[in-house]
Amino acid sequence: LEAHLSYRIGLRTFSEAESRTAIGVPDANHLPSAPGHGYLKTDTTTLKRFRAAYVSGPHRTGDEAAGAALGGALDVRPFPAGHVPVPAAGTAPEPELRPEPDEFAEGEDLASTVLGVMVGQLAGQGPAAHQVWLPPLDDPEPLDALHGDLAIRPGRGFGGAPDTPPLTAVIGTVDRPFHQRRDPLRLNLAGAGGHVAVVGGPHGGKST
Repeated sequence: LEAHLSYRIGLRTFSEAESRTAIGVPDANHLPSAPGHGYLKTDTTTLKRFRAAYVSGPHRTGDEAAGAALGGALDVRPFPAGHVPVPAAGTAPEPELRPEPDEFAEGEDLASTVLGVMVGQLAGQGPAAHQVWLPPLDDPEPLDALHGDLAIRPGRGFGGAPDTPPLTAVIGTVDRPFHQRRDPLRLNLAGAGGHVAVVGGPHGGKST
């Protein structure tokens, strides 16, 4: 299995031997004790140090986070200065076992995670990313959208721009996903086979 691993991740270990087993070098044993520090090994020579953070938990303000760490809302009680007797052995009540609280409290918005809040604050702060996939071609575009350059051409009447090839009509849009663009679908009638048959039902506008 180890021969087929493409990368290795090593967090802080308890000994240099454990670090060598995980990433091949003793460096992971000397990482700081703070959470999230680690090394990423992508090949036999590349070792990158990183620090990760848990961002899937619920987002809370400073006071809310302190209250959650104490098991709920903050409860401040005065310190008693009087004598408190120590219970005798065997008379102390057994501690009540409580289930571990859910990470998201009841009724809490599941979308208000640390990552969600961070993405919301970053939105709109930089240039827009390149749109890889264009919207789908749902409804066909009308002719006035396909022929946005229609104008009076001297000696030719109403038609496309002067640089439009003669006997060429745009009849649709071609989607080219591999090139991430769309091109007009041009019908070239200038060749030897430039014939058109218009078919339609009665009163469908075929004669026009």
